[in-house]
Amino acid sequence: MAGFWSKLFSNDEKPSSAQTAKDRLKVIVASENGLGKRLSQDKIDMMKKEIMQVVNRYVRGVDEQHIQMSVRSEANIEMLEMNINLPEER
Repeated sequence: MAGFWSKLFSNDEKPSSAQTAKDRLKVIVASENGLGKRLSQDKIDMMKKEIMQVVNRYVRGVDEQHIQMSVRSEANIEMLEMNINLPEER
């Protein structure tokens, strides 16, 4: 798993068709056990802050405005969807 994060945030790689992945990270956590019932808005907000802190270890400038989270259902599976828009490099 550490290799995944290293590859995602590494500056050693040359820009490629995966440039879009640098600008936006999308993570989906799926559950058949009623995810929406277990995650209150307070828990989602806490999760957002913790994720923001982790991402900022590798990419500076990410704040809560850059992170969108939602819970949705699809084919009897509830999903927590998270989008992180990474700021432009300066």
